[in-house]
Amino acid sequence: MEKEQLKLRKFKHDYKNMIVSLRSFTSRIPELDETINKFDDYSSDYFKGQFLNQYKDLRNVENSYLKSLLISKFHTISLNETKCTFECRNKINNSSINIFDLIRLLGISIDNAIESTKGQSNGEINISIVKENNQLLFLINNTSSSTESVHKLVSEGYSTKKGHSGLGLSNIQEIKKKYPDNIISKYEKSDKWFKLELIIK
Repeated sequence: MEKEQLKLRKFKHDYKNMIVSLRSFTSRIPELDETINKFDDYSSDYFKGQFLNQYKDLRNVENSYLKSLLISKFHTISLNETKCTFECRNKINNSSINIFDLIRLLGISIDNAIESTKGQSNGEINISIVKENNQLLFLINNTSSSTESVHKLVSEGYSTKKGHSGLGLSNIQEIKKKYPDNIISKYEKSDKWFKLELIIK
């Protein structure tokens, strides 16, 4: 119990610093507003310990931008009552690509998983971050009922959602063009799962 309380106090301290740091960029990067606000709103539940216990590996995500994005997405997933697991056994701080491009990549990827599982009675999302040989590996797997091929799913303008722009996975391809030697993406579709693997060299 004492260890958990210590973790909670440490997080509260880090949380305040992250909010101050993120808000200092708001005027220049308006798209951070939503993430910051969700992060701030969700803090009360986080401090109660429920969130801390469910996503303990967040302590290893030391980059403030990445951590705030993940907390925001986990909050959305919980509101959708979708089962979610998160694993990150290594300390994660810097990336070889611009942090905002990384945030876009992960934001798009997780949003796609959230959209795909929304409304599923047994929807599930599994997210893992692995640091290995100076590379970051992001695995985002979600249950999927779509029968479309991977090639069609990554096509610009295609979406399984009515009224949706369908630009998510194609936007990932565009970001990759900025870093031809640094980003590798792999997609796999089975009867039940859609699996995305992002490798940042």
